[in-house]
Amino acid sequence: MSNFFPDTRWSLVKMARDPRTEVAERALEELWSIYEIPIRKTLQRTCPRGLDPDDLVQDFFLHSRRSKVFERADNNIGSLRSYLGKILENFLRTKIKFEKRECRDRSRLVHIEDIRTDGEFPPEEWDGEQFYRVYDREWATDLVRSVRGKLQDRYRARGKEELFLRLFPFIGTATGEITDELEAIETDLSVSKEHLSVLRSRMRKRFQIAFAEAVRETLPAGEDWEDESKYLRRVLAES
Repeated sequence: MSNFFPDTRWSLVKMARDPRTEVAERALEELWSIYEIPIRKTLQRTCPRGLDPDDLVQDFFLHSRRSKVFERADNNIGSLRSYLGKILENFLRTKIKFEKRECRDRSRLVHIEDIRTDGEFPPEEWDGEQFYRVYDREWATDLVRSVRGKLQDRYRARGKEELFLRLFPFIGTATGEITDELEAIETDLSVSKEHLSVLRSRMRKRFQIAFAEAVRETLPAGEDWEDESKYLRRVLAES
């Protein structure tokens, strides 16, 4: 399954430190493209109303470049998930404190104390647990999205993208709950019930292997990927 991920996340981090500017820039662009979505969604769901999530994303991007956030990641210390989560938490807390100070200096009332309906905590009482619930959920969701996309590419290359699109939404669902959907796929794609069962089982296994590999490439060497995988699956189940 290594063809799914020719470059691991840690290899990109290493490339970001490359003295050759063009190599480092390509790696940094790739790392940002990987993590922009979970970062953006976390900020959208956790920042107070007095702050603009889109501005925060841009500010965090600039902060990550100035502070060499990706270049300083160390796979001997911890996972990329925990490392970036802590960086993002510190960034947001700093932004909130700065905005509150600016508001006090201007001696005017603002709505920064409001709690977002989809989000989550007042800045005076920082709820770290809630922040990480959001962050971990977005991280896990985006990891699934990434793996799904790579798996779809493989099926497309084999001329079986329609099978993937029809069957993938049901690979984790009990057969008895989706009998009508499976029968429709059998009819539309002209496959037998037995063969479709084999195809579904095979797709599920491929996804599980690809997901495990995606998890492994975010962890330091020697860390138990199964614990991380179980945790992320639990986060998704609870969302």
